[in-house]
Amino acid sequence: MRRSVAAGIVDLGLAGAVGPIRAPRQSGSSGSNPHDGAKSSVARKASGLPDRLLTLDRIGDALAGAHRSARGLVLLLVGVDVAAAATPSHDLHALALEATDRLHGVASGEAIVARVSDNTFALMMAAGARSSALGSRMASRVLEALARPYTVSGRALRVNASVGSSTFPRDATRPDALLESAERALDAARRAGPNSYRCVPVQAGSPVEADMLIRTQLDGAAARDELELHYQPKFDLSTGAVTGVEALVRWRHPQLGLVAPSRFIPLAESNGVIAPIGEWVLAEACRQVRRWQDEGIQVPVGVNVSARQFRETDLAGDILATLGEHRVDPHWIEIELTESAVMDDTERVVAALDRLKAHGVRIAVDDFGTGYASLSYLTRLPVDVVKIDQSFVQDIARRADNGAIVLAIVRLARNLGIEVIAEGVETGRDVVALRARGCNHAQGYFLGKPTSAAEFAARHGAAPVLLGRASS
Repeated sequence: MRRSVAAGIVDLGLAGAVGPIRAPRQSGSSGSNPHDGAKSSVARKASGLPDRLLTLDRIGDALAGAHRSARGLVLLLVGVDVAAAATPSHDLHALALEATDRLHGVASGEAIVARVSDNTFALMMAAGARSSALGSRMASRVLEALARPYTVSGRALRVNASVGSSTFPRDATRPDALLESAERALDAARRAGPNSYRCVPVQAGSPVEADMLIRTQLDGAAARDELELHYQPKFDLSTGAVTGVEALVRWRHPQLGLVAPSRFIPLAESNGVIAPIGEWVLAEACRQVRRWQDEGIQVPVGVNVSARQFRETDLAGDILATLGEHRVDPHWIEIELTESAVMDDTERVVAALDRLKAHGVRIAVDDFGTGYASLSYLTRLPVDVVKIDQSFVQDIARRADNGAIVLAIVRLARNLGIEVIAEGVETGRDVVALRARGCNHAQGYFLGKPTSAAEFAARHGAAPVLLGRASS
């Protein structure tokens, strides 16, 4: 019996326990006992034929079926260990059979279960376009099934499992390459700790692979607790004081690291998964406002909302309910929407904004100046703030046309009683040019980069910040 490096973990002795077999047949069919493969496995062991080759045969069969049906294939490798100082072989055999039953319970339809080595199983299943999502979902079910307590010979035993996956045709097209890819992913999962899952690691410098991961794993990122908020400060250019922050969502992907919103928000919009992301962002922003206020930090937080949220949800009702749940006064939250969101369904959007404004929520129009009807909509919306798009702010000191546009927006907004914030301030010259045109509020990397809530509180929570120091 081989021991793993981790103290107290003994490799599960599965030799002869189960061979490569298909998921159990329906009752009434011949050969319905899921453990009938055990005898043939013993015979194969006696013949000296390695289980790995038999598994490769099964993968080859599955790939042939995938080719015929023009579908994908997901291969999961499940590494199983049992925690015990000393476990009798007959107990390990009973535990192996129970683990096998649980894997068959997870497998369904034409899924195939096979043994690769003494303590590693393979599950193969056909998949459509969202093969990575299927792999992640099945891995979660496998880990949940194997984690339930075992009772063998009156003893309680705990099983740790790790899962790695690869997919055809994304990761490999040959049986050996597909298995080797899944083995690399399983090694990564084991290094991550017990009960972990990893898919094939993205190779550095492979934007195609990274894009595939983003597309297939975005759905459910909020539920998997992979999202986080960073906060970019807004400044009063005349005093250098922080006047608020904008909450910017980031995706902490387990393989890609921190993914910027520009890489996944447009995809979330088009795929219809923006609503749960938006709900998470609003709730987390409200939680953070509550935490800061409990610490004595009073700062308004801007939250971006999408046109799709207006169309598909009772956005005003959801926002007010979330504010109440977290005991946040509405005037500490500022809703930021783009002009395109207004133009999609003007009457619906205006009604929702009127309702929010009546409760004290501030309204800001983001990326102002890039839409088709900027000026006319300002008179129809209950707007508190317009945020001049960064395309007009960058190079404002050198480009007369940008300077003229900013000056016109500032004068118009002032006549309507609307505050103006310039976005994308990247140089000291931008600050000087904005001041000269009467724009006294701004945000951008020169003034302050987006940071974690803790870093923002440490840097800005105690007192107003002098210009130029926020970017240090």
